[in-house]
Amino acid sequence: MTDALPEGWLPTPFAVNEADAAQFAMDLCRIAAESFPGFIDGAEAHDAVATVITRAPVTSTTVGRVWHVLGPDATGAVVDLSVAENTASVPDSPFKLSIPQREWQFGGGRAMLSLVAPREGVRMAMALRAQRADGTRTLIADILDEPAVLGLILDDVISLVGGESHADTDTD
Repeated sequence: MTDALPEGWLPTPFAVNEADAAQFAMDLCRIAAESFPGFIDGAEAHDAVATVITRAPVTSTTVGRVWHVLGPDATGAVVDLSVAENTASVPDSPFKLSIPQREWQFGGGRAMLSLVAPREGVRMAMALRAQRADGTRTLIADILDEPAVLGLILDDVISLVGGESHADTDTD
């Protein structure tokens, strides 16, 4: 992924056991409050952190998670990061049922907004996947959220995989 996170993003663990989440969340909030001016440590923050860190990853290949929780423009969005060891066949969505809605091309990669569901008969959600080839690997960022949030953080998600701003280059 990239060496520096876009402004407002906090690295967080994922798939933490629920039994350990409360203590882990308190510790993470304390560290965040000491490290990031304006981070409010309290019961609401502990609950929010516990929810984010216990949430299952979007894919089984997730290697990292970042949370847009810092600063006045924080959306609460959670992005899962993964790496595919081959660049030939990375799909535009992590879900079997996927209806592409809009695509953005950027240097060495693309971002795809899709309606997705894990299987038929399940309510569809909006997903954004940004991916960029890096040698023989593909860097991937996946997020499930509301369309308005996905639009607000599109540039950040692209930068998480080492891309540059989409600058109105959608191919829709």
